[in-house]
Amino acid sequence: MPFFYTQKCLSFLKKGLFVWPRTLLLALWFCPSAAPIHAQNIIENPGFEEYDHLPTVMSKIGKDFERAVRYWVVPNQASTDLISPRLQSRNLKASLAHSGRNMAGIVINGDFWSEYVGIKLKAPLVPGQQYYVEYWISMPSFYSKRKPVAMSLNNQFGLRFDKKRYQFDKRILTGVPQLPATENTFVEPEKWTKVSGTFVADTAHTYLYIGQFQAPGAAHELAIGYFFLDDVYIEAFKSTAVDYEPSRYYRIDGSVASVIMENIYFETDKYDLLEESYQELNKLVRILNKNPGLRLNIQGHTDSEGGERHNLSLSENRAKTVYEYLIDSGIQADRLSSKGYGFSKPIADNETTTGRQQNRRVEFVVSGAIGNTKSVLGPEYVYRFSEDLPAEDLLSRSFNGHYDPNWHCPPPRPAVSKQERQQFKDAKAIGAQEIILKETEGQRAVFINEAPANPQGRAFVIGLLQDWYDQGFRYLCLQSLGYDDKDLAERGYPVLNTGLASREAVYGQLIRTALELGFQLVPFEPRDSEIEKALNILRRQGHIDDASAPSSIASAKQWASAMNLTRLFKKDSEARIVVLAQSAYIQETSDGSKTMAQWFNQFSSTNPYTIDQVSLSESCPEGLHPLYKGVKVTKPSVYQLRNKTLVFGKTQQLSPYDLQVAHPRTWERQGRPNWLGDYLDRTPYPFNPDKYGLSYPCMALAYPTGEDLDHAVPIDVIEIRQIGEKKSLFLPKGTHTLILKDKSGHKKLEVNIQ
Repeated sequence: MPFFYTQKCLSFLKKGLFVWPRTLLLALWFCPSAAPIHAQNIIENPGFEEYDHLPTVMSKIGKDFERAVRYWVVPNQASTDLISPRLQSRNLKASLAHSGRNMAGIVINGDFWSEYVGIKLKAPLVPGQQYYVEYWISMPSFYSKRKPVAMSLNNQFGLRFDKKRYQFDKRILTGVPQLPATENTFVEPEKWTKVSGTFVADTAHTYLYIGQFQAPGAAHELAIGYFFLDDVYIEAFKSTAVDYEPSRYYRIDGSVASVIMENIYFETDKYDLLEESYQELNKLVRILNKNPGLRLNIQGHTDSEGGERHNLSLSENRAKTVYEYLIDSGIQADRLSSKGYGFSKPIADNETTTGRQQNRRVEFVVSGAIGNTKSVLGPEYVYRFSEDLPAEDLLSRSFNGHYDPNWHCPPPRPAVSKQERQQFKDAKAIGAQEIILKETEGQRAVFINEAPANPQGRAFVIGLLQDWYDQGFRYLCLQSLGYDDKDLAERGYPVLNTGLASREAVYGQLIRTALELGFQLVPFEPRDSEIEKALNILRRQGHIDDASAPSSIASAKQWASAMNLTRLFKKDSEARIVVLAQSAYIQETSDGSKTMAQWFNQFSSTNPYTIDQVSLSESCPEGLHPLYKGVKVTKPSVYQLRNKTLVFGKTQQLSPYDLQVAHPRTWERQGRPNWLGDYLDRTPYPFNPDKYGLSYPCMALAYPTGEDLDHAVPIDVIEIRQIGEKKSLFLPKGTHTLILKDKSGHKKLEVNIQ
């Protein structure tokens, strides 16, 4: 929802226009976020949205502006304007406000005339306190029969604070702004420019003024033109962000990769490790401990100085020294090997000092897998900037907190029958959670689907976990889980090798919540050896012909997945399981080969209760269910007709699912999907990169305090691509560590969510 609606709602509430309690729902409907984003702003009416009337013409004197807009004043003999869509002037073509509908307009005519805005602060500045300041400035596309030309401001334009209210009979004010603009502040017609910075108060000033000032006794080239001002923001601010150096991260494409580690040092012409090497090698130890499936071949290399035999021996001994250091640090010997190559594999020119330095290196050949596809050793290669990702890599984009319904694009839905359309029209939408819990009360196996690039369904499942645990379910079987993370239950939170899709923040929260409640997490996606075994069995039984065909491999995965779940039932005869998987796995009907749900029914003699929450949800236009256009629910719902729960999309009168959930459409709340707060009970934490001196694009990754920042899955992630983009992290209560990064480095910040 646009920011001005929030401001306007607050204005209505202050005026008492909403009557309690009868119209409370109306107030909440129009004001879904009654608290402003900038909760600590010490400026009243920062966006000029609170007013007593909206002028239709430009001001003749400053009193015109003061009588129209609340709290703001004009400090000199000038005629500042309140600009709104109601204003009609042949002299000015107003553009859209930065936010809301209103803004202030000031004229600067060099050293003899300047207009200003002024205001009394909510609280005096505290001497010695650091403050963060921002405001937005723009120019009209037409003023005074001319088209304004883009220009740079100067250090006499800006914010000036004082202990008293100015009421001068002057055309231009003298003084020096405490927070001036710079020559880099470039203002253009119909484009908003953000001006921001920090300063330390030296006096308990109570008033603020914005405009072009003239330094006493000095001649300056002053700004000239008509300017719009909007969204003035000042808060007491103490940046607790500190520089942060993450562990080095290395990407593995496929099953093998070569990695060069820097900062491993030896005595000249010797193989004794210098102490400076320990920090880097200790990071490698942590990486190996977090990724038990990885194996290393340690390779030593030298430059060409000296004889071939000497360098070969030196490189072998250096590789062996690193090998022994890792073993002494607790890494099992069967995961390591070492070899020296002397100067036979240079990576740079041995004729230069720099080249020889690059050739003197320890290199690692990494083998083993973390996930089923691309493997990574750290968050640098998981949470990457969108501009660095292939356009088709939608899963990685969701890791960065981007959730676009168009990313979920299933095959085109078949046309629904006239009977189904009529049933849908006559049916009543009922809250899904109550119905689901009623239906699953006596079940042993509940299968529910999800769309990999659309986390809304995962957020819904999180809200069901407590009730399912209370019903006696103790196993949560997740398709994304891998088999290498042996310490997951003891650790209590997912790391990057826990599974591929579980690197997405909401999936990570699903795992955290399940472990906290006491669920045992179980992987069921088959290993390669299990798929091979399934192919042989299905071929012998006549279910497939060509074992190399993609359809045969897909069938084998379904068979082997069902067998893994059945083994759990055999191991624990009292087991009650919840299974989260993709739609193709949980359907109870199929046109061709059997699904996992069908095989599981056959193997275990247990008919799973299947819940579809994907069909009636957001997707790309071509994959949208024909009935979804008619879905008008505000919470996850099921459709009932005469107390019978409906499932749409039947084949030969057989339903592929036992229950079907319709999800409401997503709307933006502080730049993020609303369900992050509605489903997960999280609090928005506005994030402003300019406070911390970040460049764009930038990213904020939030972790519960105490988790391993080198390997844990974040609780939330946001990427801000350009200045002016407003986004909030959505965080649960408690303390969190934020890792802030741009392309030049990292910072760390501790926050507490009340």
